[in-house]
Amino acid sequence: MHAPTIAARRVRSGALAVAALLGTSCGDDDSQNGPSGTTGGSEPTAGDGGDDGNTTASGGEGTGSGGTASTSGNGPSTGGATGSTTGGASDCLDLATQAIGFGRNARGGVDGPVVHVTTLDDGGPGSLREAAAMDGAAWIVFDVSGTIALGSPVDVTSDKTLDGRNQDVVLSGSGLSLDGVTNVIVENLTFDMGAGDALTIIDGTTDVWIDHLSITGYDDGAIDITETATDVTVSWTHVYQFGKVMLVSASDTADYDAVIRVTSHHNFFDGTEERHPRLRFGRVHAFNNLVEGWLYYGMRIHLTGQLVSENNVFIAGANENAIVLGDDTEVRVRSTGDLLQGGAIVEEKSPDLAFVPADTYAYELDPADDALIERLRELAGRRDLVCEW
Repeated sequence: MHAPTIAARRVRSGALAVAALLGTSCGDDDSQNGPSGTTGGSEPTAGDGGDDGNTTASGGEGTGSGGTASTSGNGPSTGGATGSTTGGASDCLDLATQAIGFGRNARGGVDGPVVHVTTLDDGGPGSLREAAAMDGAAWIVFDVSGTIALGSPVDVTSDKTLDGRNQDVVLSGSGLSLDGVTNVIVENLTFDMGAGDALTIIDGTTDVWIDHLSITGYDDGAIDITETATDVTVSWTHVYQFGKVMLVSASDTADYDAVIRVTSHHNFFDGTEERHPRLRFGRVHAFNNLVEGWLYYGMRIHLTGQLVSENNVFIAGANENAIVLGDDTEVRVRSTGDLLQGGAIVEEKSPDLAFVPADTYAYELDPADDALIERLRELAGRRDLVCEW
C-alpha cells in the first residue's frame, strides 16, 4: 500500500484549504459524486456563449528522477463503498461506474492494466507523458508526489484514466490535450500556473469525465470544449484565481458545434472572471454548482446555445450578471431552483423550449442552500484519498 497522500496545495477564498474525506472508499465517494435519479432517453443538441477577460501566469517548475512505468491489475470491478479511506484496486476502479451526465459513458482505462508513473520527469521511461501516449486502455496512477513541469501539452490517447488519487500531483507549465479521442477520465489532479489551457478537449473527442481537479493560474482557459467535442462531464472541480473558466465552442461561425453536450455539476468557481461557461453552440446542463464573486459575468449564452441551469448558487460580488444572454434570438435558457445572492441577476429566454436533461440521463438535485455552499467550498477540488493498486 502506498503512503498517505500529502495535503492539497491550494488556496481558497472563504473556505478551508484541505478537505479530508473520511468514511468512504477510494473512488466510491457518494458524498461527493452523488446518487442518481431515475430518468432516461436521448435527444439532439444546440448552444451558445459569452465574452472576455484575461489572466497572466508563468510557467511552473518541477524536478524528478528517471523511472520505469510498471503495470499491474486488469479489468473492471464491481461493488460499493467499503467505509474506509483506503480502497483496494477493485474499489478504486469502481470510479469508472460513477460519472453522471453527458459524460456518463466514460470508463477510462478500466479494461486495461494499471500503469504506474514513477517519475516527475516530463517524458521518458516512467513518465506521465509516456503513459498517456501508450496504445490501448490504461488506468494510469502515480507512485510519486510533486510537480511535473510540462514543456508542452500532454497528449492523452483514447481509453485512459489519469488518476491522481494516492499522491499530490501538480501539473504546471502546460496542460492536457484530448484531441480526437474517446473514453477518458481525468481524476484528482492539480493544475497550477501554465501557458495555454489546463485542459483542451477538441476535434470530435467524446465520452470524457473531468472530476475533482484544482485549477489555477493558467494564462488562457481552464477547460475548453470545442470543435465538435461532446458528451463531457465536469464535476467536483475547484477553479480559483482564474480568468476564463470554461469555453464551449470557440467561434461564432462554428455552427457544427451544435453537437456539443456538456454537464457541469458540483463545481466551485471561486473568484474567477468569466465563462462558467461561455456557450455558443451546443447544450449545457449546469446543476448544483457554486459560482462566487465573478468579475465579468457568471454564465453567458448566445447564438443557438441552450442552457439548463438547475439549483446552482450564484453569489455576486462587484458584478450582478449571473446568467446573461447575447443579442441573438435563438438562445434557450431555463433557470430552475437557482439561489441568487448578493443581487445576482439571471436572464431567461424561451425556457419552455430548452432541452430536458432527464430525457437523456438520470441525476438527482441537491437543494440550493447554505449546506450546498459549505459542501462545495469544502469538497470541490483535489482531495486526499488512498488506494491500493
